[in-house]
Amino acid sequence: MRQSCAGGLLGASRMQYHLRQSLTSIDAILFGRPEVIVTFAAHKFDDKTLELKDQATKDMVKLQLESFEKFVRLITGKA
Repeated sequence: MRQSCAGGLLGASRMQYHLRQSLTSIDAILFGRPEVIVTFAAHKFDDKTLELKDQATKDMVKLQLESFEKFVRLITGKA
């Protein structure tokens, strides 16, 4: 499961790409989609509580976690 968070526009997407390349080279089983890339992170978290306040990002993380559960069930044969 790949997630990244950064202060700029790309949200560490190049890091995710390189990590995927590295893991593929060792035949790791990868969960690829959906990716969560949080851009301009400083504006999406509460300054005091550090809680994620951006609803679109929350929705994407929820979707990713639901998809990850399905992936784990598939890989473990418990689908």
